[in-house]
Amino acid sequence: MKISLLLSILIIPIVLIGLVYFFVTLDVLEKWMDGYFSIPQIEAADLQLQLNSSDSSNTVIFDVRTPEEFERSHLKSAIRLNPGMAGAEFETAFGENVHGKRLVFYCSVGARSSMLAERVKESLSSHQTQEILNLRGGIFRWYNEGLPVHNQDGATDDVHPYDLFWGKLLKKRH
Repeated sequence: MKISLLLSILIIPIVLIGLVYFFVTLDVLEKWMDGYFSIPQIEAADLQLQLNSSDSSNTVIFDVRTPEEFERSHLKSAIRLNPGMAGAEFETAFGENVHGKRLVFYCSVGARSSMLAERVKESLSSHQTQEILNLRGGIFRWYNEGLPVHNQDGATDDVHPYDLFWGKLLKKRH
């Protein structure tokens, strides 16, 4: 009896972790985040259109990942921010420079960037930004849709996987 109880205690968590690992997709995460975060989302293709338009200077992109993730690759012209940055700290650093601009935040899959975008939205009420958005699915969705990523040397086909669990959401490019 004790052995079967011990096996149950060990096997059930392993099975649950395995199920989560194999069945969590970017689509599932995006649907969950839609219900959890209040910040509006922008699709990768729509952001790419904005960045290629004559109005592109009206969009400011913020990468909300670690320095190591950013160095591996990022969206062209993205400004890296610390994921734990306070809204007031953002306002001090960028407040006047984002007046009337469209701000787009992203991270690996959208959670860290949504959290920071919400803090920024609360702090920037007096600066009248055009809009504050989160890139749906983050750089993983952007990359998976075949859109370009860059590092200090130019275009690259490499994205930091964050870790083994999240990295499985990245599609290999050929």
